[in-house]
Amino acid sequence: MLPANPKKLALFGIFLSLGLVLQAIENIYLPSMFIPGVKIGLANLITLLMLPFFGFFELGLAVLLRVVLSSFFSGTFLSMAFYFSLSGATISFLVMYVLYKTLHKRLSYAGISLAGALFHNIAQLMVAVLVVGSWAVLIQLPILILSAILTGLFLGIVGNILSQQLEDIISYEL
Repeated sequence: MLPANPKKLALFGIFLSLGLVLQAIENIYLPSMFIPGVKIGLANLITLLMLPFFGFFELGLAVLLRVVLSSFFSGTFLSMAFYFSLSGATISFLVMYVLYKTLHKRLSYAGISLAGALFHNIAQLMVAVLVVGSWAVLIQLPILILSAILTGLFLGIVGNILSQQLEDIISYEL
């Protein structure tokens, strides 16, 4: 359900647009790092930054819209890439949401982002196991865990910096 408050709806649209732009930048300029399946996950930064301002359904809708719209823009809607993206983004959102709602006073954005990145990669590997029909794809697990640690911490640190600024500005406005 979309936010009823006009200011919150506008904020939702801004965050969704930023997520789409970051997704497009990553798809165009940073397609896949040197290892297949390894990406920075820039759009997940927006999900992280939305946590203090939106509830479960609003955040879930933002993630779903971002995945669907970005797949339309990139021509991958309903392809394997779409299902990989959808599974990773959904699990990542769920993990980050639960951690934020239960532990945000004790866990920084870096910790929340790290957990989201780890579960994102694990979800995508599970989809790969189903698609390929073999557990052999789990050979990528150590590389994906390492990349999740690096990218999750990086985006979490950026999220820590940006969230302090955003919470002051946005909470005043809403």
